[in-house]
Amino acid sequence: MGLRYCGGTQLDLLGGFRATMTAMNDVAHRRPLDLLDAFHRAMVALSADGLADLHASDAVYEFPLLTPGRPERYRGREEIRAGFREVWAGASAHLRVTQIRNVVVHETTDPEVLVVEHEALATLIGNDERIVVPSLIIIKACNGLLVHVRDYSAGTRRPDFREA
Repeated sequence: MGLRYCGGTQLDLLGGFRATMTAMNDVAHRRPLDLLDAFHRAMVALSADGLADLHASDAVYEFPLLTPGRPERYRGREEIRAGFREVWAGASAHLRVTQIRNVVVHETTDPEVLVVEHEALATLIGNDERIVVPSLIIIKACNGLLVHVRDYSAGTRRPDFREA
């Protein structure tokens, strides 16, 4: 497993990489739950900028269940921004995310790590069909920024979403 240093403490990053956070900035006071709330707002808005700005410059965003032909991970804030901009630009032509619901947060022994279950409720443009995309994400924060995300979205794996 990769390790990351945060505040002088060696932290497990769920298989990530080795790096060091340097200077703290004005976002350092954000807690993982604050980041999760902003993450959900960015999802509803399909805002790649909003999502990317929650991440450290050297963050890793992984998709263990991703559709073939897409990257397994994005490395760095700008790759996260570009990747989600591309994916969500295509998605916005077909669906509108209306809500993140059924959020269940599982805290861990590391206060900077959350395991989160949630569902994205969306409406297909053109026929107003409602779909639900279940997901589980593991987020790791350090100094008020996301440093590692593992995204187990059912929607990235298969198109057979269940109806809302």
